[in-house]
Amino acid sequence: MSLDPSKNTLQDIDALYLYEEKSRRKEAILRTDTEKFFQFTRMMRINNTLKKAKIIHKKKD
Repeated sequence: MSLDPSKNTLQDIDALYLYEEKSRRKEAILRTDTEKFFQFTRMMRINNTLKKAKIIHKKKD
């Protein structure tokens, strides 16, 4: 697979994404329960923060 972005084909990019997805799944399986718990609680805190967020649009003059 070429590192030059202009020469990458869609198949190469798809293969790269699939490889990364598989490697992340393997890493997730090997995590300890404590690491999984900390990841879960971190995601819950982020979710609660995003739920409380208010989006304010600036009015254009």
